[in-house]
Amino acid sequence: TAEPTKQKRTPRFKRVTKSKISLNSRDIEIIKHVHRYRFLTSKHITALINGNDQAIIRRLGLLYHAGYLDRPREQIRERFYGSNPMIYALGNKGADLLADMYATARAKIDWTTKNKEVGSVFLEHSLMVANFMVCLEVACQRKGIKLIRPEEVLDEMPAREVKGGSLFGWNIAVKRQAGGKTKEIKIGVIPDSVFGLEFKNGDAAYFF
Repeated sequence: TAEPTKQKRTPRFKRVTKSKISLNSRDIEIIKHVHRYRFLTSKHITALINGNDQAIIRRLGLLYHAGYLDRPREQIRERFYGSNPMIYALGNKGADLLADMYATARAKIDWTTKNKEVGSVFLEHSLMVANFMVCLEVACQRKGIKLIRPEEVLDEMPAREVKGGSLFGWNIAVKRQAGGKTKEIKIGVIPDSVFGLEFKNGDAAYFF
């Protein structure tokens, strides 16, 4: 009898050439979520997207090999790797898709290079913020509370001139000891995330 053929596994961090995919509405939602939070694990994505978890994970693999998503190589490090869920970031084709969908100028960013340059500290911090926000989003869906996103918060804010940095950033004065003297210096403060919660009675609260 002939031996059963073993299915060849696709590489985890090297795209299969000429990989194509027909996008569906769920794929687009996945790409939007990854773009919003910068980095998401497969566990985050299955929590946000309705459907069978294993089917979604297989789809993530297809989106990666087709270039819509990326897998930061920094996660190969021991602190991320092993039984931990795969970490995803936006790919160049995903950025192209969103620019076309919203008729916006595509920033001249090579996401493959940008994701390769990510360090452990930045990746861990971004995932920590994403984990909080995903848990919050899922909880809001279950409790019937509207999550007000940053762009909606900006719509309600008075216009302000921003020369650089975050639209939500501000400067504060702090006093520090230097050379035996107390000096006042200004530092920029940028919140990790900005959101609001609109409750069923119409009240809203905002958080930075």
